[in-house]
Amino acid sequence: IRELLLSEGRTRRFLDRRGVQGLQIVLLAEKVTATFAQNLRDAVGPVWDEHRVTIRSGSPLQPEHLVRVAAAHASVILIPGADFVRGSVQSDVQTIKVLLSLAALASGQEQPPRVVAEIFEAKKVHLARKAYPAESEILASDGVISRLLAQNVRHPGLSRVYDELLSHEEGNEIYIREPEELTGLEIEELHRYFPGAVLMGLVRPSARGFEPILNPPSDTRVASGDRLVLLAPGYDECRPSGSPVRPRFERGTCPPSESSGTDAVRRVLVLGWNHRVPALAAEFGTYDERSEMQVASKVPISDREALLKHGPTPSPAVTLTHVEVDFTDPEAMQALGPGTKDSVVFMGADWTDSAEESDARTLMGSLMIDEPVREGGRRPTVIMELLDPDNASLVSRSRGELIISPLFLSHLLTQIALRAELQSVFDELFAVGGVEITFRPVALYTQSRPFSFEELERAASAVGETALGVRARSTGSVELNPPKTKAWDDPSDRDLVTLVTT
Repeated sequence: IRELLLSEGRTRRFLDRRGVQGLQIVLLAEKVTATFAQNLRDAVGPVWDEHRVTIRSGSPLQPEHLVRVAAAHASVILIPGADFVRGSVQSDVQTIKVLLSLAALASGQEQPPRVVAEIFEAKKVHLARKAYPAESEILASDGVISRLLAQNVRHPGLSRVYDELLSHEEGNEIYIREPEELTGLEIEELHRYFPGAVLMGLVRPSARGFEPILNPPSDTRVASGDRLVLLAPGYDECRPSGSPVRPRFERGTCPPSESSGTDAVRRVLVLGWNHRVPALAAEFGTYDERSEMQVASKVPISDREALLKHGPTPSPAVTLTHVEVDFTDPEAMQALGPGTKDSVVFMGADWTDSAEESDARTLMGSLMIDEPVREGGRRPTVIMELLDPDNASLVSRSRGELIISPLFLSHLLTQIALRAELQSVFDELFAVGGVEITFRPVALYTQSRPFSFEELERAASAVGETALGVRARSTGSVELNPPKTKAWDDPSDRDLVTLVTT
């Protein structure tokens, strides 16, 4: 709800396309009490608007309750998952039941509601689409979060980039713009028309919706129906200037992606257990490297193995071992030897009673990581999945990477709901192969002192990459889409945030 209220510009443009005058959000919840309503207002925060948000009691599993909230006449319906309430498997089953009810309710309508639903297990996505044959987007959240975690293991610091891309805090977001006046131009020409944005590529209409073409090759031309994908602080910065305002970009061929080789072994300690661990193991198996994953949790090993049997088939490149232990016990943490690992990943525990309890275990475990490390070994890269956004302020960025999964998923659900083309963009960014965001030393692109961001953009384009921003090595802070003329003195202390084709 907060995401929808904060997405004022996108929401307005979405409603205009649907021929609707203003935003009205209706929440259907099973148990509405005064306490529930107050907690909701507190969680949404200062953007709460009594005139725009209506709460109704009922279950989406009951067709008559969907009629009560006029679901068939909604512009868009969002169905988030409920892992704490029902468990991932049961949540998916009930989501598909809701989709069937909505399909029956909207049957025969000239413009059925657009539906965006969260499904935990990717193998059920096709069933969800089959259940609601009208316009829909299905987000396989286990796959999305597992890829975020795995990418942060491989590229420490990437969470800061996604924090900016997938939030409404100050900074940049990804926007889609129809470039009717630029049709026919080559990609090398397009950069000249956007002084306040970074052109990431385009999306092209296809039989399955939209095909993303990010970090496009030099011979790519804008065809009729294409939409541009831009990184910018706001929609206004995505408006092309009437004439070129910068010199033409020369674009070369992307060099081979960096590979650790098949002989490298990545040692990962996973602390905690939830329904995303099987997807995480499968994700590591897609990379050109071998991984050793040790999973430590209080959840019985037999329960984990049962869930693994229903998940993706693990790759032979991933060796998965289990330890049944409470990692919040100092002696147990010592025995796990985090200092011998390359990375430690804390998974939010969906078997606890609440997100608060899960995060308490994660925060306590993160404090204990340093104790065994002091006695020998190096400090591993630490990635923490938090389930309550309020707990993010309790963790210093120096302690590790933060993935606040509810915030990421809420942003994805709402932005995909408001702009269908964005799903193909995020699918491409999070998928294996295609393109990925990574960090490379600025010294690979320039030895100038000082050097500007525009200089980095041109150097990256010359080797077939797209420069997105700059990271300070000393602090880890990231600047996406800085002013083109902004300059830095020392290339050795900076990394380029770059979009590469793998």
